[in-house]
Amino acid sequence: MCAYYDIHHGLNNAVGIARVWQFNLPSSPRKFADFARAMGEDTTGLSNVQAADKAIDAVIRLARDVRIPENFSSVKPYPKSRMGTGWYSNRPKEIRSDEAEIEKLALHLMNDVCTPFNPRIVTIEDARQILRDCIYAPLGRNSHVTTHEEREAAVAGATS
Repeated sequence: MCAYYDIHHGLNNAVGIARVWQFNLPSSPRKFADFARAMGEDTTGLSNVQAADKAIDAVIRLARDVRIPENFSSVKPYPKSRMGTGWYSNRPKEIRSDEAEIEKLALHLMNDVCTPFNPRIVTIEDARQILRDCIYAPLGRNSHVTTHEEREAAVAGATS
């Protein structure tokens, strides 16, 4: 988002972090459990998966506490914004993407040098959905993201 629209990198990360963490949690529950503990969450007696869920809740709470916008479409002009100016003058001045724009953003994301190193494999549909959530959904857990428990239950059901 920051490379496409020229929004501040820190704001980009703050709006997206809970959504990206939720997407990546199934690939690294122990790492996210460590994040929860580092954020002061009491994880005593919890499994790594349960503790990891506390990290998602804690980062959402932190974002709201410091008044991070709920999503990109609610970002207002701010001092470091250069959206729609200079080299970006041919790009939108606000983030209100339709499906064609989301497709361009998803392709941009898939071609980013960092994407292959994401802890969880990202498909083009994953990229589209994460972008939709970041642009339009309120900050919080996204019900369409499969949790670790849901995946385990689906695998167990398929093998029984």
